[in-house]
Amino acid sequence: MGDKRRMHGQRVAQRERQVRSEGAARKAARSASLSWWLAAALVGVYAATAVVVLPLSSAPQAGPAGMSTVSTPEGSLAVNRLWQRLGRPFHASTTPPEALPARLEGVWVAVAPQPGAYRAQDVRALLSFAARGNHVVWVTDQMDGVLRALGLRLTACPAQRVTTVRAVAAGMAGNPSPHPVPSPIPGGTWRHLVLTANVQLQGPAIAAAPWREVAGHAVLGVRIRRGKGLIDVWTIPSAWENRAVGSGDNLRVVWDLTGHGPVWWDEYGHGIATAHPWPLVFGNGRAWAFAAWFIAALAYVFYAVHRFGRPRPAPEEMPRQASEFLAALARHLEARQLRSYQTELVQAAVRRRMAAKLGLTARADWAAVATAVAQAGDEALSAAFAVWQGVRADGADRPRRFRAATRRLLSVLEGGDRSRA
Repeated sequence: MGDKRRMHGQRVAQRERQVRSEGAARKAARSASLSWWLAAALVGVYAATAVVVLPLSSAPQAGPAGMSTVSTPEGSLAVNRLWQRLGRPFHASTTPPEALPARLEGVWVAVAPQPGAYRAQDVRALLSFAARGNHVVWVTDQMDGVLRALGLRLTACPAQRVTTVRAVAAGMAGNPSPHPVPSPIPGGTWRHLVLTANVQLQGPAIAAAPWREVAGHAVLGVRIRRGKGLIDVWTIPSAWENRAVGSGDNLRVVWDLTGHGPVWWDEYGHGIATAHPWPLVFGNGRAWAFAAWFIAALAYVFYAVHRFGRPRPAPEEMPRQASEFLAALARHLEARQLRSYQTELVQAAVRRRMAAKLGLTARADWAAVATAVAQAGDEALSAAFAVWQGVRADGADRPRRFRAATRRLLSVLEGGDRSRA
């Protein structure tokens, strides 16, 4: 009795040590998890704050130098606000020409771009953009790459006051489209203008242009067919600027050339360009913020995979008594399954043997065998068969009784067969 109590006490103490060890391991794991969560959260807060506080490297600020939609006399803020009040889209575009989409809904307008702002590749991209079926309005009084690419040049002329401008058709020679190019001046004439012209257009492209805008003998503008699109060139930027757009009927120039539809206003030509995505997003120190954010995420993922913190102790081996019990239980189940299989084989052999002795077929079932035994009229055989039937179902659990009943049945069966013979 004392040995049993001592063994029970040892097992209880061992189980208590195991529970304490597992509790300490879980506590250490939770502590490490909270530490890494806290570190990741702090780095994430720093990164988020840096992203919000640090400005984008090339983000346009309110009224930067060179921006055209401002309130200065040379700016075009009046046109911008007019379009907004009329509920028409007005987009200030800082996108380089090569990054423009294939088609734009509306008119792309460049007013007085800075000299040299458009490089050779920009000029090619802009003309290709127009050829894809877009409408471009180019307003300038200085010679640039776009005019040269179009076959136009600007020449100075005595300053003249412009009050009337007529749209003159140049014939169909420069209009390969089967449909006539619409006039830039729907009514044919702009009247009551208050403008001053200092330059005029010349060049071979004028003769091929479907339309030109003329004041007296000076060509102030042309409409050129470019592929599937149109390019309007106009040489008096003041018609679009705050100082003159509201004078007389100058607004008619803006209204007709844009088709009073959505406007994409070019700011790239004024030195304001959307930078490459990498410096735009990661410039001005923002790269360090994103790097910290990435390190925090990487550290947490690494922790989740490799379990940072104090190593957990290896689980203790199960008590030997439990292992032996499971092994014995497995052997017991395997032995019973084997005895059940052996019993089924013996029952099938007995059925075939009795069927043969009683004159039945080898496939006769137990019901046919029982009927044949009853009809045989052998009391000893009937009694032995009844006993065997009683223990047949428990043959796997009571193998000795099953074997004894089987031997008795076969002995009576053989003896009865010999007595009848």
